[in-house]
Amino acid sequence: MAEKPKKQLILEAAFEVFSSKGFHGAKVDEIAEKVGIGKGTIYEYFKSKADVFKEMHKWYTERYFSELEKGLREEAPATEKLYIIIKNHIIFLNTVKILAGKLLSESSSHVDLGVEFKEIMKTTYKEKINKVKGILEEGIEQGLFRPLDTSLLSTLFFGCLGGISHSMFLLDMDLNPDEIAEKFVNLLLNGIKK
Repeated sequence: MAEKPKKQLILEAAFEVFSSKGFHGAKVDEIAEKVGIGKGTIYEYFKSKADVFKEMHKWYTERYFSELEKGLREEAPATEKLYIIIKNHIIFLNTVKILAGKLLSESSSHVDLGVEFKEIMKTTYKEKINKVKGILEEGIEQGLFRPLDTSLLSTLFFGCLGGISHSMFLLDMDLNPDEIAEKFVNLLLNGIKK
């Protein structure tokens, strides 16, 4: 197995330190110590602690979105694809729940990640919204779903995933990925009307 690049090791260590201490409480020295390098080495890769945080947040978000699509088969029915995305969301968040809760509150309230970073996040989010929109459109073509506003529903889909995330992080909930995915897809397909 190949050794991870130093920059990757720094980002992983930064995730742990920022998540446990928050942005303001974290020290670059602590990140360097976790990696087993000198503080100056971090500055060979990053301009500042804020730059480390920004890149770590970007890495974490990219990792999250790539995990969502694991196991998606092109030929699978749309209902299975939605189930897999939801299940993978829960699995990923269960692995980082404690760390991500701190990161979530810190990144949204105290750290300005900059215009460029926000544009990257917006682009990534749009790509994933369009992925789900495409799955919903496949479901309509497959005769699994009735004609509907796929733009609105894909936005609602990710809004619901965000709600699940907040429950896991802020209320410290343990959720079973298969059970939640099954219930979520059932609600999505059947609604709440009697």
